[in-house]
Amino acid sequence: MKETSKTIVAFDERQIESIRDLRKALSENSSGSLGNEEIFLIAVGLGFESGLPVTDFKRSNTGVRVDYIRKSPEVLMLLAAIQLKHSGNLDSITDFDEILNTAERFAASGFKFLIEAYANSPDIRMWLQVEVKQAYEAISGS
Repeated sequence: MKETSKTIVAFDERQIESIRDLRKALSENSSGSLGNEEIFLIAVGLGFESGLPVTDFKRSNTGVRVDYIRKSPEVLMLLAAIQLKHSGNLDSITDFDEILNTAERFAASGFKFLIEAYANSPDIRMWLQVEVKQAYEAISGS
């Protein structure tokens, strides 16, 4: 696999404050708080489901450590599958940098949905549960 020089999979700089607010709201009344890894995976999933990766991404110095992705075969395979589906090019999954770039753009898209839902929904956790349930039903045919 072609390596990357990135040390983080970045969040969009313009979304940092809203991501902090989202993390706090999603962690409310929970036994623990969400880390960057968990909220990133939620956002990637929502962004991928929308099929609309952002095109005007502005990298920040905050995000998910690339080492987390390297050490988690499940996360790496998920992001590679998203890359393959998005690009339609089997060779693209051998380019770690391209996998991470696509993940960043889909996460930024997913964060847009989360931020909008947080602004318009009385309970972001309930909204997210409904979204996940609907996605599961669409995939499983339930």
